[in-house]
Amino acid sequence: MDRRLGFLRRLAGCFTDIRSPWLAGHGVEQMLAQRVYGLAPGCEDLNHRDQLRRDPPMGVLAGKRESVPT
Repeated sequence: MDRRLGFLRRLAGCFTDIRSPWLAGHGVEQMLAQRVYGLAPGCEDLNHRDQLRRDPPMGVLAGKRESVPT
């Protein structure tokens, strides 16, 4: 849904990233996505991000894995 609506892209546009681009490993949109997708299943403090990294649905949301055809 976010890919169609562009919510995170538009939200990221509200922030000014003052970090050095060559030192920053992730962009604002990627960091917002991690936070939003982490909060969605109820991980308030994101201390489960290592588990979420291996979670197939989260991989699909992050664009790291292809969805399984149904």
